[in-house]
Amino acid sequence: MPSSKPPASSAAPLRVPPASKTGSRTSSRASSSSLILAEALAALLSWASKERLSTVIRGNGTKSCWGRRPTAVDLIVSTRRLNRVLSHQHGDLTATIEAGATLRTVAGELARHGQWLPLSTSFADATIGGTVAANDSGPLRQRHGTARDLLIGCTWPWRMAIW
Repeated sequence: MPSSKPPASSAAPLRVPPASKTGSRTSSRASSSSLILAEALAALLSWASKERLSTVIRGNGTKSCWGRRPTAVDLIVSTRRLNRVLSHQHGDLTATIEAGATLRTVAGELARHGQWLPLSTSFADATIGGTVAANDSGPLRQRHGTARDLLIGCTWPWRMAIW
C-alpha cells in the first residue's frame, strides 16, 4: 500500500472548458487548462512512481485486451479529459493533439481543411494515445505507414519517473 497521499492536484477533479466548436482551438484558455491537466497528470505519475505503484494509463479502453495483461494494477489513470485538438497547422500538415482525443474528433477537425488521418482502425472511439501506443493502423499502413510512422513528436506529461 502507498505510504503517502497522492498529490493534492490529483485529488480533486479539474474543471476543463469544452473545446470551442467554432472558434480557434489554440486559445490561451484551452492551452492553460491543458497545462493544468498535464501538470496534474505529471504530479500523479511522479507520486505513483515514487510509491512504486503499478500504473495503467487508459483512454477509452478499446484495445485494453491487446497484449499481455498486467499481473497487478494499483492505479488506473484516464486520459479521457485530455481530449482536444489543440492546434491544426493545415498548411504544414501538422496537428497538436492530446492523447485522449478520439480518432473521430481528429478526423472532424482535419476534414474542415480537406485533410484526413490515414489510420483505419476498427474502433471508432479509439484515442490517439491508444492508437499510437498499440501502433494500430489498419490496411492503410501499406501506403501511408503506421501511427508511429506519422508521429513527428511527443511530449510526455511526467517530469520525473523511476524506471
